[in-house]
Amino acid sequence: MRLKAMHSYTDALPLVKWEGNKAPQYIGKSTTTSILSGVVNGIIGEMDSFITAYKRQYNNLKIVLTGGDANLFEKELKNGIFAD
Repeated sequence: MRLKAMHSYTDALPLVKWEGNKAPQYIGKSTTTSILSGVVNGIIGEMDSFITAYKRQYNNLKIVLTGGDANLFEKELKNGIFAD
């Protein structure tokens, strides 16, 4: 959705497809790889931040990821989680 929104709500950004097999490098070398880096690594950062905050509040918290990209995000996240 983020990739589609960046394309739809800007005048010049291309519609970028992500294959979902690995997180992109932090620094892109083109418009496409920079967009992918910002979107995918941004999501990973957001997820890590939310998980950390929830774990502070709930001691026995269990995190479950589901969906097509769950296995990729499980590998990239710093927190111990379970991907279905």
